[in-house]
Amino acid sequence: MAECIYYRFNSSKNFSKLVISAESLPLWELRAEIVTVNKMVSNDFDLLFYEEGNLIDDEYFIIHKNARITLKRVPIWMSKILRKGEEIKPFTEIVIDENNVATDLQNTKSEEDVLSNLEIKEKPTDITVKIRSTIAETTRSKNVPTNTSYICFRCGKKGHFIQNCPTNVDSSFDNVKLRKPKGIPKAFLQQVEKADELKGLLITQKGLVKVQPQVEQWDKLKKGFINVPDALKCRVCKSLFLDPVISECQHVFCNECVTEDLICCGKNVKIIGEDIHMRRKIEEFIEKSGG
Repeated sequence: MAECIYYRFNSSKNFSKLVISAESLPLWELRAEIVTVNKMVSNDFDLLFYEEGNLIDDEYFIIHKNARITLKRVPIWMSKILRKGEEIKPFTEIVIDENNVATDLQNTKSEEDVLSNLEIKEKPTDITVKIRSTIAETTRSKNVPTNTSYICFRCGKKGHFIQNCPTNVDSSFDNVKLRKPKGIPKAFLQQVEKADELKGLLITQKGLVKVQPQVEQWDKLKKGFINVPDALKCRVCKSLFLDPVISECQHVFCNECVTEDLICCGKNVKIIGEDIHMRRKIEEFIEKSGG
C-alpha cells in the first residue's frame, strides 16, 4: 500500500501530499522527488527542509511516512549562510563622490569619450559563467558521502548526488530531470546500456531504463482493474491510458492512439509532450489496485 509524506513551501498555507512506495525516505531522495514533481529546473536555488521548526541538514536523515515537512526555497549563497547559522548581513552602501563625477564630465568632450573611458572588466557571458561556477562550487562543498552505485537524477551517471553533479554549470542539462518508474510493470521496462540523450528515460537502482510498451501484457493487466475512473480512460480506446500524452488542446490520449487523422476540437491532434501528471495518477491507481 502506498504511503505519503506531507510538505508545504514556507509561502503556502496548505500541505501537498507526496506518495511514496516505502515506509520512509532519506532526505536526498525526498528532495529529488519534490524537485521532480514541482518541475523545478533552476540551479540557482536550494531547498531547506524543516520538521517542527528544526532545520534538517543531514542528507541521510530519514523522513518517515505521514511526516509534515516545511520547505524554504532560498538562493544558493543564502543557503550556505543559513546552514552555518550565520546572520545575513545587508549589502554595503556604495558612496559616489559627486565632485569627482562632475569634474570628469566637464573634461569629457562627447558621449563617445564617456563610454570609451569606462572600463568593462567582464562581459555578460563571463559573468554568467562565473555565477554558474560559483553555484557549482557551493553545491559541491557539501561533503556528503555517496554510494558508488547511486545514479544522479540530473546526468544519469553513477557516483554523486544531483547537488554535486558536474553538469550544474551546463545550462543544457537544466531541463533534464530523471524520475523513477513508479507503478510501471517491470515487463514494460527495457535496460539502456548507453544513451545519447536522457529525454524519455527513467532511473532505477540498476541504471537507466526506457518504457517498452507491450500491448498484449498491458491488455491482460487492464482486465484485472475494475471501476476505472473515466478521468483515467482514453477517449479513443475507452481503456486505461497507456503512455499518456497531452495535446495542444489540453486533452490526453494514449500515445499509440494518436494517428495523423485523429481530430480533436475541430483540428488534427498535435502532441506537445508526455502527460506526467496523468501518468502519476495512473501509477497511484495501479498501486491501489494491487497491480
